[in-house]
Amino acid sequence: NLKFTVVKKIPALNTKTKQVATTDGSDDEVVFPSAMDFEYDKQYSVTLTFDPTTGTNTCFFASSTASNSRFAISMANGDASKLVVTVRQSSSTTVETPVASIPSGMITLTASWDGSSTLTASYVDSGGSTTNFTSSSEVGITSGTARTTLGCRSNLASHSIAKYLLLTVTKDNTVLGSYDFQNDIGTTTVQDLSTNNNDGTVTVGSGGTETFWGQRVADASGSLVSADYATG
Repeated sequence: NLKFTVVKKIPALNTKTKQVATTDGSDDEVVFPSAMDFEYDKQYSVTLTFDPTTGTNTCFFASSTASNSRFAISMANGDASKLVVTVRQSSSTTVETPVASIPSGMITLTASWDGSSTLTASYVDSGGSTTNFTSSSEVGITSGTARTTLGCRSNLASHSIAKYLLLTVTKDNTVLGSYDFQNDIGTTTVQDLSTNNNDGTVTVGSGGTETFWGQRVADASGSLVSADYATG
């Protein structure tokens, strides 16, 4: 008896990908526990890997304990060409990108407040180039509502259109929360990978979780990812 073995070759993906959380500029947001909230007199640092989309009065990350203690990564108020980081007490301390356009694709932005008077920020683009922010008189999009949010201001307004991959927040040099949005596909909880259990709660608009978790981005690091793809 003759036996035939058919070998079917499965082509590799042209581009390796990673899952992201996608906000649509309407009602999509992640809210974190109060332990994450910014305090003006304490060191505070945020590292955020995301793909920002320009938009007037758009906020990507915000944290506040009161009207005189605010932190935000946003577009400049009324100016969709500038990405700014703002710390606000009685007056604003703001740094902005020294370029007139928002970078294209994924960037990793790190912003640090020293707990006194100094705010620094920079981002690394998908090509590995670093851009340092410069001091500015621009006003960012902040809110005095006590809350920490991703995708909008802390008062749940000024929603962003963006793709979010990674987030780490520290206070007084201690990690409060660390998040990898690949781990929570299809759920309404963003798990804290630190030991603090500061999980985020996802709220979605009319698109539902299918839209929020429905996109993947190219993985520049070249590592293979899980085949557990989101719908969409």
